[in-house]
Amino acid sequence: MAGRAEWAIVAGASVAALVHDPLALAAAPKTVVLVVVAVVALGLGLVRSVCSARSARTPGEAPRLARRDESRAPSPSVALWLLLCAWSALTLVWGNRAALAGLAGWCGAAGLMLQVGQLGAQARVEIVRLAAVLAGSGSALVALGQRLVGEHGIAVHGGQGNPNWLGLVLAVALPLSVDAVLEASRRRRWLLLGGCLVQLGGLLLSGSRVAWIALALVALVAAVRGRRRRWWLALAAAAGLLLTLWVAGRGEKALGQAWAGRLQIWAATVGAAAPAQPFGVGLGRFGEAYLVEQGRALAALTPGQAARRFLNATTSHSEWFQVGLEQGLVGLLLLGLCLVSAARASWRRWPGGSLALISLMLAAAGDSPLQQPAVLALLALLLPAADAADHIARWPRMVRVGHLLALAVLALLLLPAVARWIGSHQLAVARDQVLHHRLATLHRAAAIDPWSGEVALEHGLALAELGRPKPALAELQRSRARLANVGTDVAIGNVLLALGRREPAVRAYRRALARHPGFFRAHANLAEALRQLGRLERAGHHLRVARSLLPGHPKLGDLERRLERSKLGRAVGAPPD
Repeated sequence: MAGRAEWAIVAGASVAALVHDPLALAAAPKTVVLVVVAVVALGLGLVRSVCSARSARTPGEAPRLARRDESRAPSPSVALWLLLCAWSALTLVWGNRAALAGLAGWCGAAGLMLQVGQLGAQARVEIVRLAAVLAGSGSALVALGQRLVGEHGIAVHGGQGNPNWLGLVLAVALPLSVDAVLEASRRRRWLLLGGCLVQLGGLLLSGSRVAWIALALVALVAAVRGRRRRWWLALAAAAGLLLTLWVAGRGEKALGQAWAGRLQIWAATVGAAAPAQPFGVGLGRFGEAYLVEQGRALAALTPGQAARRFLNATTSHSEWFQVGLEQGLVGLLLLGLCLVSAARASWRRWPGGSLALISLMLAAAGDSPLQQPAVLALLALLLPAADAADHIARWPRMVRVGHLLALAVLALLLLPAVARWIGSHQLAVARDQVLHHRLATLHRAAAIDPWSGEVALEHGLALAELGRPKPALAELQRSRARLANVGTDVAIGNVLLALGRREPAVRAYRRALARHPGFFRAHANLAEALRQLGRLERAGHHLRVARSLLPGHPKLGDLERRLERSKLGRAVGAPPD
C-alpha cells in the first residue's frame, strides 16, 4: 500500500459499505457516508493538486514537482459512468424528485472514482482488493453473528438491510477477495483466505439465488478463460451451478415460483418502457409506470385472479430493465458500455477485476445491485482499477475544474441524502408511538425530508385518524406525487368522502382500481361512495366484488345494510343520504 491517502480511501469505502442504522432505510446511512467520503477525497485531492501546481513554479523544484502534479483524465469506463450520472440527473426533469437521494449514491461513487483515478495503476488494484476483503468479510461476519444470536430469515442481513442485498454485495466482493488471496504473500494469504471462507458462510446465509448463480457462472468463466483452460475446475464449477439450482429450487419459495414472479415483473417493465423510448419515463418513476402497466394486464382477469396475481414491486428485480425503463435506451447503453468496457480492459491483465465485473453484470440481470450503496462503494474503486493505463490529461487545469464541479454537485446532493436518513429514522421511531406523539414526530420528519413519499403518507394517515381531513388530504396528495402506492389513492378517497367531496372520491378509488383491479378496500369504499351519490346498481356491483374477494370481512355487513336502506329509500322517493 503506497501511503496514508490510499489507506484513507480504503477505510472510507469500507465504512460506507458497512455502516448501518437499524431504525433507518438500509441504504440511507451508507449513501450519506459514501457521498461524504467522496467529498472529502475530492476536496483533499484538489488542495494537494493546487499546492503542487504552485510549488512547481519555484525554480529548481519544477521538474520534480511537475511530475507529481500530472493529473490523470478519467478512464473510458469512468467517463461513461460520469455520463450515466449526468443523464440520470437530466431525466429528473421528467422524473420523480424523490429519487434525488438515490442519485446521490451514484454520484458519490462517481466522485470517488475521479479521485481514485489519480492514483497509480497498482495502487488502484490494491485498494479495491483490500476494500472488498474488508467490506465483504465485515458484512458476512455481521450476518454470522446475527445467526448465532438466534436471528432467522430477513433478520440475517449482515447490515445490508436484506439477505438478498447481502448476497449482491458478496457477489462483487468475493471474486476480488479470491484475487487478493492469489496475489498475497505467504504471510498474508492465510488471513485473507479466512476472510474468503467467512464470505462464503455469509453467502450461504443470504439465501440469494441470484448471487449464487452469478458466482457459479463466474467460476465457470474463470475455469475456461485464457489458453490454459482448467477443465477440472470447469467441471467443478458446472457441478456447483447445478447444485445451486437444485438447492435454490428446494427453498421456501421454489425457484419456479420466483422465476414466474420475475417474468411477470419484467413483462410489465418492458411494456411500460416501450412507449417511453429512447429517453425513458425519468429517474424514480419506475413504480408508477410499472403499476399502470401491470393494472392494464390485470384488467383482463377476474378481480379474484387479479388479487392473486398483483405484485407490488418496488424495483424491477433487474438493473438492466429498470435502467431501460427509467433512463431509456440512452441510459441502458451508457451502463452497458461502462461495465463491458471495464471488464474487457482488465480481462487479460487483471482477471479478478474482470470476473468481479462479470459477476456484477450477471447479478444485475436478476436483481438491482446498483441500488445498494455497498456495491456502489466497491464499484467506485473497481472501475478506475480495471484500466491499467494512466491517462495523463493534456490540460490538468480542466481536470481540476471538473473535480471542483463534482465537489459542488456532491455537496448539494448531500442534503437530500442526509434528509432521507433522518426522515426514515424518524418514521421508524413514530411507528412505535401513540397517535399524538406519532403525529408530532411525523411532522418533524416531513419538514426534514419533504422528498419522501413514505413520510408524507404516514403523516397524512395520522392526520386523518385524528379527524383533520384537510391537512391530511394535502399530505396524501403530496405522497402520491412521490410514492407509487395503490393504497394512497384509497386513503385520498376516504378523506375526500369525509369532506363530502363524493365525485373526487369516486375518481380516487377508480385510480386505485385501474392499477389494482382486485383491491378489496378500493371496491368496498367505492361502493359506499357510489351509494351516497345514488348510483345504487354500480354500488351493488362493487360490493359483490368486494364480497367475492373477502367474504368474511366484518365491514361488508354494514355496507350491505346501508345499501339496502338506500334502495328502500329510493322506492319511497327519499333522497340519498
